[in-house]
Amino acid sequence: MTKNYQQLIDVINHSVHQQAYHQKLNDNDFMTLRYNQLSGICYPILKDQDQNVMDQFKYEYFLYIKRHEAQMTLIDEIRHLFNEHQIDFVFLKGSFLKTIYPYSYMRVMGDIDVLIKDVDMDLAHQVLKDHGYRNWSNSINHDCFAKSKINVEIHPKLDSNFDQAYQPLFLNAWEHVHHHLDHEYMLNIEYNLFYQIYHMIKHLYHSGVGYRSIVDFYIFLKTYQNDFDLEMYQTLYELFPKKDFIDYILHVMQSLYKDLNIERFIINRDVSSKPVEPFINYLFKSGTHGVSKEHQMFIGQIAHKKKDYETNMWFKFKFLLSKVFLNLDTMRGMYKYLNKLPFLLPFAWIQRMFRLLFRKQSRKKLKYLSVDNQEILLVKKLFSDVGI
Repeated sequence: MTKNYQQLIDVINHSVHQQAYHQKLNDNDFMTLRYNQLSGICYPILKDQDQNVMDQFKYEYFLYIKRHEAQMTLIDEIRHLFNEHQIDFVFLKGSFLKTIYPYSYMRVMGDIDVLIKDVDMDLAHQVLKDHGYRNWSNSINHDCFAKSKINVEIHPKLDSNFDQAYQPLFLNAWEHVHHHLDHEYMLNIEYNLFYQIYHMIKHLYHSGVGYRSIVDFYIFLKTYQNDFDLEMYQTLYELFPKKDFIDYILHVMQSLYKDLNIERFIINRDVSSKPVEPFINYLFKSGTHGVSKEHQMFIGQIAHKKKDYETNMWFKFKFLLSKVFLNLDTMRGMYKYLNKLPFLLPFAWIQRMFRLLFRKQSRKKLKYLSVDNQEILLVKKLFSDVGI
């Protein structure tokens, strides 16, 4: 572990356990924590810091609380609306993880993710529309709604489209839930763990994953480590395509957090010889969703998809085409008229092309295609070493 990142891990651990932290932090430390969506949890425990550093952490702390309160207002409203209209639902990812953090504001999140049954999607659309939610985007995996500048993603299924090998495990999520209250359900803890690991792989490939994911795993395992059904865990493990990555993540958690009792979950013991430092460094450098300025957002996708024999120019051309000419199932979610008129797919592709050309954010992302081949090879090796 580099000295800088080890210090950041220390301050994060102190924050999670609400212990005072006296070592000096600087502006670069703050920015790295900010990119990893962990800056707002540190302010209450920091001591003996320079005033300008303390002011930055203080601002983030109150920003986290403000956003948390706004999101919780919408979570409570969605819970009430779905219960009232008898729509079965499950809060996913950050919306669930918030509930097990020491203080729920500590788990910052961008979206509110909710799983419902496919048959209830039309009703959910009507209910949300009637209560001020604007439906601004749709896809086969989730439909997006906005209210009070907060994005809500309604999922008719758990996304497994980036790799069909995951479909046997994640297309039948309702077989792996338990009833919580009224029409609210929760993912079973064993299934929830595998879904979080899958989600991490997806983001490693697509954009990036920050150290916050490791904190999520720690909080989750610390909370539920004694409640796992080992027989169910083994069953799900056998269905998971990237088994080595499961064991590697547990090895990472054991290396970083000595208070976890998870040895019995590790099936492939060979992972104990694999280094932790390169992976942790990559997470910190990436930031949550790959937002760090030091990180090339497309490096994971390129390293995952690029064949050794392909030139960078040819791969980049293919990569750009793949972002425009999506398959029919994906395009149906974005352009509803394709459900009745699938032969208009070429027209929809042209519509999407112009939409991307005139979006500043899309043009801005083009710079991330300027990736050195040596860096691609390093990330490919890292992914291979960790089991993905």
